Amino acid sequence: MADQNFHKHEMRLQNQMGMREKIDMLTERLLHDEMPDQHRQFYAGLEYIFLGTVGEDGNPYASMLTGSTGFVSSADAKTLTITKPAHDRNPAFASLAVGSPVSVLGIDLSNRRRNRMHGKISRIDQNGFDITVSQSYGNCPKYISTRAITDRVASPVNPAA
Repeated sequence: MADQNFHKHEMRLQNQMGMREKIDMLTERLLHDEMPDQHRQFYAGLEYIFLGTVGEDGNPYASMLTGSTGFVSSADAKTLTITKPAHDRNPAFASLAVGSPVSVLGIDLSNRRRNRMHGKISRIDQNGFDITVSQSYGNCPKYISTRAITDRVASPVNPAA
């Protein structure tokens, strides 16, 4: 299974470090080709996620998407649906098309939980898009600090200053 999940340079490094068998065992146990129910419920409870895309120029882009709880949902274990807010003009959406590879990072800073998901766009329209999941896994919270998110109104920028 690890051969499907790592490129040749990663596998070469795993072999050099003598870690290939251990990584194969961990991959088999931790990496899923669909979202477990707990991941589906986790994403549905978030008010923000991070979306990784590849732009038309071939460069990677990271965007923070926000919405009310439930703007991310999952009808089944292979599909993550993201509802695009009507006011959102995020440039990341310009390069999205059916078949585009995307990654999603969900973080709940109140409890340091984070999950990652990779897949491809399977539906896109003016209301949002669906991602068909190819990899889903939890991440260690080691480097995440617990934080409370509060709403703040941004001060207007004064161009004359």
